Amino acid sequence: MNFDTLTLVKALVNNLRTSQNRLRRHKAYLTLALLLLPGLATATTTINHLFSPATINPGDTPTYRIEIANDALVSLTEAEVTSLLLPQITIANPANITNTCGFTGVTATPGTSSIVLTNGTIPARVGLTDGQCFFELSVTSTTPGTYINNIPALVPPARPDAVTAGYS
Repeated sequence: MNFDTLTLVKALVNNLRTSQNRLRRHKAYLTLALLLLPGLATATTTINHLFSPATINPGDTPTYRIEIANDALVSLTEAEVTSLLLPQITIANPANITNTCGFTGVTATPGTSSIVLTNGTIPARVGLTDGQCFFELSVTSTTPGTYINNIPALVPPARPDAVTAGYS
């Protein structure tokens, strides 16, 4: 769906102002354009992350996966995600990265607990199926335990970075 709604609405309003006869003819188009406006501004992006397998024993190298879904009819561009793993969990060497979101900026250094992803594209919804992609890599731990990681949604203008976990 590639169109400039604001330009369309402005053109329709200008046409309506110049001729009363056009009012009847363009009323349906203006209604349609105004109904489409709220849909362009709203999208729900969900992010889930998991370890596979869920239990990490010392020396294991499970996969840490970040899944992102988009319910908008257009792709979301310039996506950013930062995941700050707990210090007990580090990126394995080799990291074995898989990146289906097209993040062009990837900082995930083996031995560290910080994953910084920038400039990704989350696919658009197709029919009733949300657009989805994922980023995954191998991690490891030397300390047994149960760990909970958090990636909060950030409200613009806040953006994730190397010290602020989150996504935008």
